[in-house]
Amino acid sequence: MTTIIALLQTILLLLFVVPVGYLLFLMIAAAFYRQKRSTKAEPAPFNYLILIPAHDEALTLPAVLPSILALRSGKGSRQPRVVVVADNCTDNTADLARTAGAEVLERFNPTLGGKGYALEWAISQLMEKYGPDRFSALVILDADTVPDKNFLEEIDRVMLNGAVVAQGRYGILNQAEASWRTHLLSTAFLIYNHVRPLGRAALGLSDGLRGNGMAFRRDILERFPWQAYGLVEDIEYANRLVKAGLKVTYAPAALIYGQGASSRKQATVQRMRWEGGRFRQVRADVPSLLRVAVTRPSFSAFDRALDLLIPPLALLALLLGGLTVLDVILWLLLGGAWLTATVVGWLVLILGLLIFVIGGLAVARAPKAAWMALVFAPFYILWKMQIYIRMLVFKAPKQWVRTPRSTIETRDVQATTVEVEQKG
Repeated sequence: MTTIIALLQTILLLLFVVPVGYLLFLMIAAAFYRQKRSTKAEPAPFNYLILIPAHDEALTLPAVLPSILALRSGKGSRQPRVVVVADNCTDNTADLARTAGAEVLERFNPTLGGKGYALEWAISQLMEKYGPDRFSALVILDADTVPDKNFLEEIDRVMLNGAVVAQGRYGILNQAEASWRTHLLSTAFLIYNHVRPLGRAALGLSDGLRGNGMAFRRDILERFPWQAYGLVEDIEYANRLVKAGLKVTYAPAALIYGQGASSRKQATVQRMRWEGGRFRQVRADVPSLLRVAVTRPSFSAFDRALDLLIPPLALLALLLGGLTVLDVILWLLLGGAWLTATVVGWLVLILGLLIFVIGGLAVARAPKAAWMALVFAPFYILWKMQIYIRMLVFKAPKQWVRTPRSTIETRDVQATTVEVEQKG
């Protein structure tokens, strides 16, 4: 009996070696990332169109649109066209966008609601309205996003160096009255949205898309129309590109900041949507990604499959902790050298995960607030645990549910801008 239990624990242990080992591999690769400079001849400049999907965003748009409208490419010489698609709005989002100086498209289709449908419709409308000479590359920003003043210049540099799709670095907006949960989400964003993509970039792999701060060459959108409508439409579309042999290039210097969920309700709605959609995407994409990884072969496709299969960091920590406690109990009851070895193995994996987090923050040169937020990690894991329980009992949402917004104050935008300039 003891042998069977020890064997099962060993199998479980080996299964968890894969995610922890791969995360450590990406963190180490990120430490060796060096920005590549192009030796190619200067190509024709891009004419950028910035598209902002917005559903009842009167609380956020007035504060963020000025910084978006001020963006320039071509060393400050080229002004992008900024378009807000007011999707099924019941407030004055469209009027506020026009007043600020943006072009506005209004869409009313309650049956097909959600960001994916809004993007598909708006991109189609804009391609019909503007030819390649006026719109040769598309950037998508969320309606709660504050970009760094050099965001478009950095995206432009990556695109001119040959990228067909690019993803900027996505962080959390510096809010004056941010909660501990917001600070910890910001720390998690730093690891997931920067350290892991930086590791992939160092290895020459495709990055994923994160729904915000994305850039596409027009011909890519013509070949692969936006037909991603799920809860994680960005992951869905990115996997489609990778399966077709295309690469999403990470642009770590192209900084954007989105509003973090400050209240428990906001954070819970957001996480249930993201993680519920992500778990569904595992079933939808992992088999085909693994097939492409083997038949082509493609390490990027394998990486995308592995990225979907690796549990979120809090869940991974929760599983490792739970299985370690279980193994310690079995060892105390049954004893034996084999179970002693598996207990040591689980402790090594927990240590490996800690090294990944601490090393990742060091590689990212995380601010003091990110390190301080780790104090609340146990509370964050417990909060995530109740989310997973709710998802199991009540099921994750199957349709897009908008995250409740808070008003973005001018001081939040100014504080973020100052923070970016100091980092620069």
